[in-house]
Parts: sequence; C-alpha cells; structure tokens
Amino acid sequence: MNFRGSITKYDEQGKALPKGKNVLSQYKKKNPDSLIFDSKSEYNTWIMLKTLEGKGSITNLQRQITFPLLPKMNWFNNVKSKNEVIRPLTYIADFVFTEDGKTVVMDCKGWKYKEDKNGKGKWLVYKDDVYIIKKKLFLHLNPNLIFREN
Repeated sequence: MNFRGSITKYDEQGKALPKGKNVLSQYKKKNPDSLIFDSKSEYNTWIMLKTLEGKGSITNLQRQITFPLLPKMNWFNNVKSKNEVIRPLTYIADFVFTEDGKTVVMDCKGWKYKEDKNGKGKWLVYKDDVYIIKKKLFLHLNPNLIFREN
C-alpha cells in the first residue's frame, strides 16, 4: 500500500483546504489561530470530543501533544570518523483528555481504498511501520495511560 498520510488538510469548519505548493503555510499566516486537521476523520473526532467536553463527559481536551520516546543521543560514526547526533524520538498524539479521572490518549488513523487484482476493493485502516513501532514504545513507556485508536 503506497499511502503517506492525508494530502488534504481541513480547517476548523471541516472544509478542505486547497491543494498546492505553499498553500498550507499561506493559510497559517492568514489564520494563525485557526486549527488545521490532517484528515476528515480527525476533524470529526475533534467535533465529537468537543461535544463530550461541553456535556462534561470529558475534561482537559488537548490536541497534538508530544510524548518523548527516546532522548537525543550522541554516537561516534566509524565510517565518517566523527561524532554525530541522533535526534530524539517522539510520539505526537492527536488528542489527549481526561475521562473518569484517567488520562486518555487518542489517535485518528487514515483510511485507504485498496483494490485487489480482480477489481474488488475494500477500505483499510492505514498503519505504517513507523506508527506501529512508535505505538509499541509509547504503550511500553506509558502503561498508566489509556490508548484508543479512532
């Protein structure tokens, strides 16, 4: 499956942003306080969670929260004969909120329509190898948090 995340971004009204070079950065300059969502699924989840927060079912709703997985490291590269830095590894959760006194981390996954060689198609949840590894590290390092995929 050749899928690299959503190409289409959505604004806080659920409208698709135009595609093209530098369109997203221009939109952010014009609307610095506006929320941008990576997929329609993420936007719909935000609306659902805001409704639950308004009803008092959840509290402390946050977006795009970064969790450290591995710290920055220095190592000696034998091939180049010099010290190099490995950047820290982080997991960015789409949503974090409190429900019944417990912290919940929620991630929205994209969908991809895939056809087989006979032309029959089906919708598949997109989970690449990087996401799977980061999720496993996150779950190992944060056993006290509740993790949900939507």
